[in-house]
Amino acid sequence: VNKKDWTATWSFIFSYIFLIVGRTPRHLFEDWLVMDFTMSNSTEIPFLDVVSAFIESVDWTENWILSLVGFHLSVFMLIALIRKKFEVQSVVFFVLLILVYCAEYINNWCRENWRTFSFENRFDKNGTFISIMWSMPLIFNTLFIVINFTILMSDMLVKVKRQELRQQHRDAKK
Repeated sequence: VNKKDWTATWSFIFSYIFLIVGRTPRHLFEDWLVMDFTMSNSTEIPFLDVVSAFIESVDWTENWILSLVGFHLSVFMLIALIRKKFEVQSVVFFVLLILVYCAEYINNWCRENWRTFSFENRFDKNGTFISIMWSMPLIFNTLFIVINFTILMSDMLVKVKRQELRQQHRDAKK
């Protein structure tokens, strides 16, 4: 399989995923036909066009979406504030992983009750929208925590090694 085939395949997959998100059910079949026709002609859709189509398809003025974005920004700020506290950040790390695990249950509840908080049902059975808007930011936050853990551990390793060298120097003087 050459690189062009892989690029076309991934472009098709991302295009299909992002076009489904935010679309009403009556447009899904039309989208599928367009994507199928596009794929059969081996025309690639640039990734940035797919991302911009997703961003344009979401109504960013809905209160629940603004609240969700605010939640993710608050979590990120919390992670930045507790970056020096390993134990607290460990708890936050596992809570975020549990929230990612619960995404399927959240998606099912939202799919059944979307009329109570949204103007349009964006929660498909595959969980595309919830994966992009809920799980992906949480996973990025856990990635920041892992990077911070690595930094904290390397700092600790340097401190321990310095202490060890000081102790060896003291023992050598005796």
